[in-house]
Amino acid sequence: MKDTICMKRKTLFKTERLDDLKDEPLKMYSNWNNYKENLEKIKKQLLKMLNEKTEILYINKNLKEMKSYLNIKKTLKKERIIREAILDEIDDKQIKEHSRIYNETFELIKSIEEQVEDAFLRKVNRYKSFLTHSEFQQALSITASEAYEQLFNPEITKDSVNRARYRFIQRATVKTSPLSYLGKTIYLSDETKITEQIKLNNVVKSLILMASLHNKSLDHLLQIKVCPKFKKCNGMDAVYFEKNYLLKGVDWILKQDDILHQKKVVDFLSKIQHCETPAEVKREVSKCEEITYEMLINNGLVIPNFNFYFSCNKNFDDLLRRIFLDKEHQLFYPKSISDIKNNSVKKLLTGYLEKFNNLYLGETYEEKLNNVPLFYHDYVAFDHFNTPEIQGEFIRDIFKKCIVVNHYTYRLHQTIIMNKNIYEGQSVLSVLVDVHEKLKFQKNETPLPKIRFKPSIKKSAFLYLQSEKDGSLVLNNVNIGSGTVYHRYGDLFNENIKNKLKTYYENLFTSPYPIYELVIDEEISNHIDVGKSIFPKLVWPKDLLKVKMHISNDDITFSLGGKPIQLIYVGTVPFHLFSGIKGDFLNLIHPWTVDINRLNNLDTRKVSQLNWQTISDSDDLSDTQFYYTITDYFKTNNLPFEFFVKKKMINFTSRKPIWISLYSVESIKVLKHLLLNERYIEIEEVKPRLNGDYVEEFCILTTEGEC
Repeated sequence: MKDTICMKRKTLFKTERLDDLKDEPLKMYSNWNNYKENLEKIKKQLLKMLNEKTEILYINKNLKEMKSYLNIKKTLKKERIIREAILDEIDDKQIKEHSRIYNETFELIKSIEEQVEDAFLRKVNRYKSFLTHSEFQQALSITASEAYEQLFNPEITKDSVNRARYRFIQRATVKTSPLSYLGKTIYLSDETKITEQIKLNNVVKSLILMASLHNKSLDHLLQIKVCPKFKKCNGMDAVYFEKNYLLKGVDWILKQDDILHQKKVVDFLSKIQHCETPAEVKREVSKCEEITYEMLINNGLVIPNFNFYFSCNKNFDDLLRRIFLDKEHQLFYPKSISDIKNNSVKKLLTGYLEKFNNLYLGETYEEKLNNVPLFYHDYVAFDHFNTPEIQGEFIRDIFKKCIVVNHYTYRLHQTIIMNKNIYEGQSVLSVLVDVHEKLKFQKNETPLPKIRFKPSIKKSAFLYLQSEKDGSLVLNNVNIGSGTVYHRYGDLFNENIKNKLKTYYENLFTSPYPIYELVIDEEISNHIDVGKSIFPKLVWPKDLLKVKMHISNDDITFSLGGKPIQLIYVGTVPFHLFSGIKGDFLNLIHPWTVDINRLNNLDTRKVSQLNWQTISDSDDLSDTQFYYTITDYFKTNNLPFEFFVKKKMINFTSRKPIWISLYSVESIKVLKHLLLNERYIEIEEVKPRLNGDYVEEFCILTTEGEC
């Protein structure tokens, strides 16, 4: 597949390493019920033999000998081991042999129970073999710097630390999403190359920029943007702006857009549209009694020019040099993970941020700083590898059943065409604001006239696949649109990959117009995942004032400088997660979406629900008691002893999937803690089966009809 656009994601550890987390007594206990059943059979047989024997002895009035056999019966009823002294008193070889088999089985069961108890009571570090792995150490030193010392101290065996160790280890062994060395990304390429890069976390950079708005010494240097003033379709002047929210416990920045109509503020913002630094804004503010600089900053009407600093490393570096001394500045550019001085960098940043704090955004800058890793480490490789063979029927099934018309796109499309006399030739931003306000007060059920829907792009899919040993494929997920996650490291692509992408996108659109990438929300996530395509960029929202909308009876097109263009979005945050006006825009340029229910129907993994209340009527269970309870529950309900706890949204964050084995003490503790806290979870079977090798996931970008 010469032109295949594919990347492979691979775990750090082979899955055979999971055996290091398992406990032999728990493996034995999985057969405990079988032993118990066998013991009951032996006991039943033995009692039958004893009844027959004692009846004969009674008839023969051999009461002295009968007493020994009756003692065996009493012992069985009391569920105790039969003493050897009693067996020495009897002469029935068959009963003796069965009694000894009974004793062996009884002792085996008791031994297993004792070993299980001991396994849960012993304070041992089951993680030593992982904690000595150099790449694992380096990965955690950058992703979990605050907890690093505890995680790698073998003397610390408390449950909370072990749960954290467990989560990182299972992540590095069964999951492939990129995070330093824990998940490696390999792009299919005609060259072999490995690239490692250490960068300041994107959210940390955003915090520095936001704090710098209040740093008077940077008034003539800091590049800012004034939120754009535009003319609405009804002729009223307005300003589009976005508020940032720093939510507690969330490692990204939440944004909400809005429209400002207040005439005095709009008029003032109209006067400062040309301003590029705080000094220029303050000069204008000094001439206006009603407006303050703080009001403009607090309400997100004047913001840092994120694109200026994120699209060019030198621009941000120049700013750092103005803020910090030379010897301090070097701390932001470690050559390797071992060179990172987390404590020193955090002290520097905290000292800077606390000078310019702003509680108006939610958390303080320092509190947000404590929620995120300071640096991001990327491990990216380019190499040739074999891609899975995709059968035509398999891919056709996905496109037919899962990739469907985006009904919200259809609604936007129809609303715009119905109002083409108003919207024709207007800026995209003006039209989007008007459409958003119309639809906000309409119910989805409001009927629309049936107008032909003409999608601007073909059906496309980014497939997340794994292979079974027999070559059959397991579909993990499908993304829609323009490749999204594939572009995460687009700045590292060689000419071979760029040419394949160019051909792909030219074939994706139904018209041969030039393609532009929409750059949106660069500052909200830990990793810059937008603005890395091969195409020229349009930055939201201001550039969209230059883009005009043209509407026919069945089609909508965009133009820039009087020439038609196509628009794509390739950020890693899926388009359907955006809200507000920019959410409408992203839906408008994504005419296809994934039908989640149908996608779930293609997933052949068995899913089950676990509810604490159905498992136990008490919260006060020891780890061992929980183990017995959960194991019995799984056996009764015929559930797999190794499985994934499915991901779950909690508040604004997603609790990632977790691999669990009922053969592991540490795993049992993690499951108990999870169930007690969440009360209800979903689990799914492990598929493909873990075969001892690395877990690999193939991500393939394709359009309908290609395979």
